[in-house]
Amino acid sequence: MKYHHDRLGARIASSLLLSICVVAFSGRTVLADGPRPTVNGKLTTVDGVKVLRIWGDPAERGFAHGYLLADEIIELFEDFLADERLSGGPEGFTAMSAKFRELMKIPKPYLAELRGIKAGLEAKKGGDITITALDRELTLRDLVAMNCIPDSIGIACSSFAAWGDLTPDRKTLSGRNLDWHEAKFLRTTQIIVAHIPAKGAPQNAWTSITWPGMIICLTGMNEHGVTVSMHDVFDTRPSQRNGFTPRGFCLRAAIEGADAGNVIDSVKAILKKHVPIVGNNVPVSFPCENNTASAVVFEYDGNKKRSRGVTVRRPHFKRDDKPRFIVATNDYHKRGSYSHCRRFETLLQTLETMGSSATGIEKKKVEAGFKMLGSVSMKSGYVTYHSVVFEPNDRRLSVSFSSPTDYAPNGNRVTIDLKKVLRRPTGQRQRGANG
Repeated sequence: MKYHHDRLGARIASSLLLSICVVAFSGRTVLADGPRPTVNGKLTTVDGVKVLRIWGDPAERGFAHGYLLADEIIELFEDFLADERLSGGPEGFTAMSAKFRELMKIPKPYLAELRGIKAGLEAKKGGDITITALDRELTLRDLVAMNCIPDSIGIACSSFAAWGDLTPDRKTLSGRNLDWHEAKFLRTTQIIVAHIPAKGAPQNAWTSITWPGMIICLTGMNEHGVTVSMHDVFDTRPSQRNGFTPRGFCLRAAIEGADAGNVIDSVKAILKKHVPIVGNNVPVSFPCENNTASAVVFEYDGNKKRSRGVTVRRPHFKRDDKPRFIVATNDYHKRGSYSHCRRFETLLQTLETMGSSATGIEKKKVEAGFKMLGSVSMKSGYVTYHSVVFEPNDRRLSVSFSSPTDYAPNGNRVTIDLKKVLRRPTGQRQRGANG
């Protein structure tokens, strides 16, 4: 599992065209009038973890994000640029940003949200934001590039889902580890963001486990109990030269647009509308009703010549059993060949053993979920930054974060009730408590 800086260029070097950007990332923002702008957001702390609730249209949510987390976003930029192993330093980051400008097409609502973040940063800090490592002001293009980092630097990760007879209450239980390259500054800067669309907007509200300034979906759960998470699949080749959607935005479109009454077909249709530049396993779980299968894995890449880029891998069967679980790590099983993966086989064996027992997953199912995630946690080279156990039927998630001295899932654990954190504000415009 190598860094992707060189691989990204090699993967599509033959397809690069000398052309202008599909979407203009430039453009200045206007500072909000007055010392106390309207901020559609509220920043709180739950058991030591920052929880940001933002509501309204994309620009309003972005402004609140940038305004309430201004210091954290700037610090994350500086720390990332200082870690040349990941960023390539200022020169590497600038080159990566330019390459993304040639290759990527950012959906308009997300570009508006990033513009809002820039405006919020400037309003909070009183003007243009200077990034010391770059020796210039922060641009919209920089914010775009930060949200494209998963397209350049691989994410490992492990996931499972179980339901029906395998769980003590027959409800869905799913979990995921986010594994990425070791970086001390990432261990303690993770946040929870609740994205609440404007009244009447068609998008689902959803909760994201992420870092400041990152508006993509890495790990998320929406108001209907649909979960979506990102997993790399390495060495896939797209069938087009540019016009790609950063995969974090592909997944965000899926979690925001998933139809609670037809999750699989609706997510599949959304993913097909976008073309990612790298390969992905996208585990999706949802509430179990009447003992029916409640999770799939979308094997998803930019090869539109095969199944329009999306193949659905459905749950595991064993003999004549009903499908009761599914596992995902970093290999395709239907779009490509599977190679040995200890994490995949550990989770598979654990769930098969539980399936053959009389009781299935133990009654303390959340603890059992974290135990499974702990068995495949990464602690060398790649690090498990957060472990999440989802309870889709109950619209609840429990997340354990890494710390300076330990890795998830052994770290600080926070439980989030989505029915509360995603509740729509009474009014369309409210001032954030920390605004």
